[in-house]
Amino acid sequence: MIDNYFINKKLDSLNKFSIGICQVIKSLMRETGEPVYKDPGS
Repeated sequence: MIDNYFINKKLDSLNKFSIGICQVIKSLMRETGEPVYKDPGS
């Protein structure tokens, strides 16, 4: 039980961390006007 709790907390913080990186990349793209990061899906 305790292990699952800690794993969930780690996943949650990792998720927030990657969302933060995405926002930084998007703001960089807006500032430069260059496609800094291309989405693999596009």
